[in-house]
Amino acid sequence: MKAPVLHEPELEFRAGNRHIDPRYGISVFGPADADSPTGPRQIPIALVGPAHAVDGIRSWLQRCQDPIEAKETKPGQENLHQPFPGFSGDSPFGAQLVFDDALVREIPERQLRRLARVDIASATADAVELYADAARSLAETGRCRVIICARPEELRDREDPLPSEEVVTDRQEEQGEQGAGGDFHDLLKAAALTLPAPLQLIRKETWTGIPAKTNGQTVRPLQDEATRAWNLHTALYYKAGGTPWRMQRHSSDLATCYVGVSFYRSASGNELHTAVAQVFNERGDGVVVRGGTAQVSKTDRQPHLTLSDARQLLLDALGSVSLVSVGSR
Repeated sequence: MKAPVLHEPELEFRAGNRHIDPRYGISVFGPADADSPTGPRQIPIALVGPAHAVDGIRSWLQRCQDPIEAKETKPGQENLHQPFPGFSGDSPFGAQLVFDDALVREIPERQLRRLARVDIASATADAVELYADAARSLAETGRCRVIICARPEELRDREDPLPSEEVVTDRQEEQGEQGAGGDFHDLLKAAALTLPAPLQLIRKETWTGIPAKTNGQTVRPLQDEATRAWNLHTALYYKAGGTPWRMQRHSSDLATCYVGVSFYRSASGNELHTAVAQVFNERGDGVVVRGGTAQVSKTDRQPHLTLSDARQLLLDALGSVSLVSVGSR
């Protein structure tokens, strides 16, 4: 067996500077669009969730305006964890988050407590409706660039561990069919696909730094605070229309389109739809397009499109990226 080593490609940052690490590149050079007049400088943020979550998220994001020290690393792993430089107009990002009480939609606690008393499918559908309605009312104001949604703590989805091996065995077939989507995250993103402002979902442990536990056991590993800040703020910068970095490309290179296809179930669970969540041209500019209905194959239990639907999806993707390329010149 041969195992060739693929060297990491260099990414392009401000003024054409290059480096293989996105965090190092932003910290030292700044985002790729830092000198562009269209780069985000003020990012109005909308918040959706219960009152305590809204307050907690806003407090942590305001803390992240200042630098956060990196996690201590072992000798030889100094580059594994890097300090977060802060997110403000004076930081390498050159942008700041803007908060406004008018861009907050609080979800009543009594409605969220009700989710814990019904089955998972019903609770998920109800939660999606609550959050989608709130996000829609915020997006329609035209005043926010990104909508942050605090995921309901009362809601359990397929990411949470199942109680025993017997239950896992009994549900293997069901999970095979639903593996393409169906949890709160997927359904809410699908419901909000047509909104002019993108969503960013966030779990409680992200802003509190306290790992979620079930029966005394940690549900998911928790990254250090600097890494959490890096991941979230880079996503917010991109979703606000910014370009943190782009692939190194020469103007004479052939145009290339990168398409990532994802699937999600309808709220009723009866249909499996297609969504192209990521479509990029060679400059790193992206768009979102939607596809047709998919079917889960009995052979490999994976979602598939018909030949005609797959062809139409790629034609729509190519057409959308062509429009983006023209508009970015």
